[in-house]
Amino acid sequence: MARKSRERYSKEEKLFMIELYIKSRHRLELVARKFREKFGRKPAKSTIQSIYRKFKETGSINNRKRSWKPSRKLLKYLEIIEECCDKIMTQPEMVQHFATHGIEISRWTICRILKKAQIRKYVIKRMLHLDDQNYIARSKFAEWVMEQLEKDPEFLYKIIFTDEAAVSIHDEFTKTNRRYYGRAPPNFGQDQPHRTPKLQIFVALNIIYGVLYYDFFITNEIKSSTEKGEHSVIRPVTITGDNYETLLRNFKIATQKIDLNELWFQQDGASPHTYGPVKKLLKEMFGERIIGRGFENSWPSKSPDLSVLDYFFWGRLRKIINLTRFCDAKTAILVISDAIESFDIGGIINAILGFKGRAQLCGVLNGRPIRGPIFPLSKMNELNKKSV
Repeated sequence: MARKSRERYSKEEKLFMIELYIKSRHRLELVARKFREKFGRKPAKSTIQSIYRKFKETGSINNRKRSWKPSRKLLKYLEIIEECCDKIMTQPEMVQHFATHGIEISRWTICRILKKAQIRKYVIKRMLHLDDQNYIARSKFAEWVMEQLEKDPEFLYKIIFTDEAAVSIHDEFTKTNRRYYGRAPPNFGQDQPHRTPKLQIFVALNIIYGVLYYDFFITNEIKSSTEKGEHSVIRPVTITGDNYETLLRNFKIATQKIDLNELWFQQDGASPHTYGPVKKLLKEMFGERIIGRGFENSWPSKSPDLSVLDYFFWGRLRKIINLTRFCDAKTAILVISDAIESFDIGGIINAILGFKGRAQLCGVLNGRPIRGPIFPLSKMNELNKKSV
């Protein structure tokens, strides 16, 4: 005959049993009869005594935890996963690491083993150090934005948001899905590769036109002479003042059919943006309708949480590219151009409308940085319907 499975009692049943056992002054028959009338089954006298004894000794009515003993298979997995400790890698790389040992394993199983081994994963992010002057500048800028929105409710529709980003041609575009695996938080600075060719991307966004303009710059190849002879050295040069001026002239040609008399131009405080000829050209195109360092309406430094391209566009572009390795600059330009042109106008509208909420929250926080999204998608859709 098959052996009956051991009956277990819920917390409610155990509490009823213990309370009645104490109130009845340890009358086991009365407890068993009352328990059967309420719950439909009769506990054994030894069960009532053991539950009460455990409650008296430990003060708990929970079941005892079984002792965990790892199997030989799991011990082998733990030995392999110890090699991944104190390293930066992705989940696919960890799966490949198991495959080198002849083991096919899923990501979910790896997460379980990491939990057993008490190895945690930490996200590596760049943090900005803000001082009191940054807080004051950010709060003043937030107040100015809210004043402009009160004067003109369509102010967000008139801003052209611009920014630049760098892409390593012979490296991965992003490392956002990489994690540090270890038993303690990492305390180190990640080394950035120097003297590698990079591709600079310039993008201009507007709520009406979407991606209004984009352009690329490749790092310069500089020849340097040594005792052994001349050789070319590729340096990761960012956009210079001359390059940025040329870019703005191309931007002016590309936007000839657009009326720029009512539009505002936004840029951050990078050094090429304060170049003399650049400022002169921007004033010819936009007059006093410029948001940036060195102008009347100054953009606060160290504010990626207020820049539409920083908190929305570049992250979405990284997801579209999805860790693509570029063998040369031409391939990188073609792939990134297709990704930029595939952007949905609805996402750009939601991101730019969220700028109002971010500016308002920045003023409430007295210039402190903003973490995460401000509005959920449903709230953003409501704002879009109201604005339309």
